[in-house]
Formats: sequence, structure tokens, C-alpha cells
Amino acid sequence: MTKRFALLAAAACIAGPALAHHGWGSYDAAHPVTVAGPILTSKFESPHVTITVRGDDKEWMVTLAPPSRMENRGAVAAVVAVGKKIAAYGYPYARRADHGRQQDLRDAVMEHEAPAIFVALEQSAFAAAIRQSPLLYPLANVGHIVALMIFAGALAVMDLRLIGAFSATEPAFVLSRARRVAVAAFAALGVSGMMLFVAEASHLAVNAVFICKQMLVAAGLANVLAFELIARRTIATLPAGTAMPASGRIAGYLSLAVWIAVAVCGRSIAYF
Repeated sequence: MTKRFALLAAAACIAGPALAHHGWGSYDAAHPVTVAGPILTSKFESPHVTITVRGDDKEWMVTLAPPSRMENRGAVAAVVAVGKKIAAYGYPYARRADHGRQQDLRDAVMEHEAPAIFVALEQSAFAAAIRQSPLLYPLANVGHIVALMIFAGALAVMDLRLIGAFSATEPAFVLSRARRVAVAAFAALGVSGMMLFVAEASHLAVNAVFICKQMLVAAGLANVLAFELIARRTIATLPAGTAMPASGRIAGYLSLAVWIAVAVCGRSIAYF
């Protein structure tokens, strides 16, 4: 019989730590298991490294992190090659008896890297509830994507109007309505993003791409503040068909560039 495992953060083997980015809700954190034995097969390729391990009673399929993240953590292909021995600790898949998920040895491996506050946050009851719930993490993940789509749509409408599109409509009319949607979607992004963050805070807190994303978000919000202070009053009184002032166009172009970069970083977190 073959059991399925997925290593969310680290393998307790000669490989060292390896991190991935997946949901937790279907896995039973209350009943961890340990699988030890030789590696029978190994595929060091995207989207995730996978190995098969011969345990004491059966074969287990272990899904590790993406190759780039494995390598960044020192777990190159040779480390998880066929014939190497591994001892992997993780949580079983909760919905089928013949499947399981290698969740991680992250807490043991990552504590020396992440600040204590983030390790404590990840080990909190709130974070554990998110990871262990069959609904919370998946809902947060889906909610984050839906909120991102709504936010991106509203933002695109505002930015395109600022750079000169939809000129037949008064800027104030377009911006005021799109802003309401963007603010609501951004709030939803904040709530869902917080839930996703606390579930794996010790990894994300030291992830360079995640840190870059937060800096870009700050830059995007700074651009919004600058627009509100410098250009909003002028643009609010412009009639339809009037050329947009330079301050508005600059804010629109900067906003498009920054928030696209935020989206790119967000999608890239899982690979670093």
C-alpha cells in the first residue's frame, strides 16, 4: 500500500529544511506520524519535489517543497536521491485512511531563523485552529484570491482613469465608486492574508519574497496617500473630457506598476 505525504516545511532527514505553501485543513495535526526508511523514487522537479519512502509497514509518498526552495535551504537533488535514508515527521491526511500529509518539522528547524514572536504566533491556539480546521485555511485561501481579483479590478478602473482612459466620464464619478470597492476588497485581503500568515508565520517572516511584497504594499499605500494629499482635490473637480494632470497620471502609472509587482511577489512566495 502507498500512503501520500506532503512536506509543508521541512524533512527530518539528511536533506535539511524544505518549505512549501499549501492548505492544512484536510490534515490531522492531532495525530502526527513518523516515517523512516530509504528513498525508493525521487523526482526533483516543479511544482513540487516528490519522493517515495519505504517505511516499516508500507510505502509512503512524500511531497516536498518546490525545487527552488529546497535548494535555497540546502536540500539539493543529491540529498533526496534514491537510496538515501529519511526520517519524516508529519500529520496524516484526515479524509482517507490510506493517505497522509507530511506537514513539517518546521518548528524545530525554523526557530533559530524566525524571531521568537513569529514562532510563538505560529504555535498559538489561533494558528493551530486555522491549520487543523477542514474549512478555515481553504476558505482563507479562496477568499484571498477572490478578494484579490475584486481589488485588482477596482484598482485597474481607477488607475486607467487616472492615466486618461474612460475620459468621457467625470474622474470623480469613476474614482469614488471604484474606491469603495477597492477599500472593501483590501480589507478582505487583510483579514484572509492574516489568517494565511499566522498558519506559517515562522517561515513567512523570514521569506525574502514575502518581505519584498510587504514593502511593495507599503509603497502602494504611500502612493495612495500622496495622491490624496496632492492630486485628489484637483482631479475631483475636473469635468468629463478634460486632460488628466501630470500628478494624476503619475499616480496611476505608479499604482499599476506597484500592485502588479505585489501580485507577482505573492505568487512567487511558495518558490523561495
